Amino acid sequence: MKQPRKFYIYSRSSLYFLIFMAMSMLIAVIQLLIEDNFFENLKVLFATCLLLVTVGWISFSSMGRLIVKKSEIVVDRNFKRYRLDPLTIVVRLGEKDSTRGITHYPIYVEGKVMGHGTSGRSITLKFLGTKRKNKELLKYYQEHLQAQVEANIALEQEPTEVDFEQIVLASKDRQQFPLHDLVEFGADQGNLEKTVFYSPEENQLYVGKSVPFPIIFTPSTVSFYGIYLLTDRLSFHGLIPLVLSFGLMFVIAIWQLKHRKQKYTVNVIPYEIPEHYFQVQKSNGLKTYLLILVFGLITLGLSILYLTFGSFLLLFISFLMWYFFVLLTLCGQFKKTHYLKILEKK
Repeated sequence: MKQPRKFYIYSRSSLYFLIFMAMSMLIAVIQLLIEDNFFENLKVLFATCLLLVTVGWISFSSMGRLIVKKSEIVVDRNFKRYRLDPLTIVVRLGEKDSTRGITHYPIYVEGKVMGHGTSGRSITLKFLGTKRKNKELLKYYQEHLQAQVEANIALEQEPTEVDFEQIVLASKDRQQFPLHDLVEFGADQGNLEKTVFYSPEENQLYVGKSVPFPIIFTPSTVSFYGIYLLTDRLSFHGLIPLVLSFGLMFVIAIWQLKHRKQKYTVNVIPYEIPEHYFQVQKSNGLKTYLLILVFGLITLGLSILYLTFGSFLLLFISFLMWYFFVLLTLCGQFKKTHYLKILEKK
């Protein structure tokens, strides 16, 4: 029997960061055991663990493993396992992105899920890999899987999700809206290439090609630390410069989102609401609210600890937690919940 082929997809920057965080936690544990200042070292250990399970989890979510078997393709990503039909698999490279000297090489794995209760559902999984690893996976796909997939698609005569934008443009039901007139309800059943939009004016759901989202709202955390130090040394001390830095981050994030909404016009077609759609969205909304509360409380707690003990690590993590709080707060979940209730009544 032929052995399954395995591919490990990761980016060096994310891997190095995880190693750094693991080493930091190990050092914090050693300091807790051998040094006398128990409570100070305990706080550092707590902060390090918190950073590992939050930011480390986000870094880990961009990695994954793909196992090619004869009957299925198993994809492990973000502590979840997906079993994909080999005849529906599509592997494609995304556009290279360079941010602050770090280059990312995205690669997408698409396919239909196999298994009880989820069979036939299409998903798109995004990974950040190295240039060499991505080409290795893409070459294997082109040599061993692509011909079978294309033959299966031709047999079923179904359009692929890669051509979704062309499908929308060719549809007689196509409509065009400025992005600021719509509310984004999120990816269509896990497909990151499609976004479900809601029109408050028409009280209707539409689906269209996803619009890039400004994940990096602000300059680096180091810049905000510099703003904090400058404000602290020139005039104010303690709480005021911290609040000013947090406020500036929030204002820049709002400006970037507003600029994005004014910039884009989207083509959409009417969306057929799947079964249990409202139940799933309510569950996702509760999870988002819980994360907002958790990040808010963590930011508040770490800020108080920083103002009390003055650790640079505490300040750094405070800015980081505030960043995620701002990201989730401005994602539109509150507005989305309101319009979901209106749509469900209809």
